[in-house]
Amino acid sequence: MINVQNVLGFLRHKGWTLDKTTATHYLMKPPKEVKTKKDMRFHLVLEKFKNTPDYEENMRAITKSISQVYELDYYMLEELFSKSIQEIKQYNEVSEGLLAGVA
Repeated sequence: MINVQNVLGFLRHKGWTLDKTTATHYLMKPPKEVKTKKDMRFHLVLEKFKNTPDYEENMRAITKSISQVYELDYYMLEELFSKSIQEIKQYNEVSEGLLAGVA
């Protein structure tokens, strides 16, 4: 299952900002360098709705949009967004170690 916090973290890293939190969604505003339609926002469903059918559908649609905006592989993003924070940290540590050996 895609974790909304991972998606939020990815978007923040890319310069997106939290525009507003509603009763059901986080509204993320793109940075100026990302060319989008005027007033475009990503509407990410809050975690408290993760057990509803719309949550997973919404998160997959957002992941697909992110993959198109940044020209990244959808399945790679879906896998990344589905990991726990601990798994992502472990992956980063392994990757850094491998890269240090190459340099």
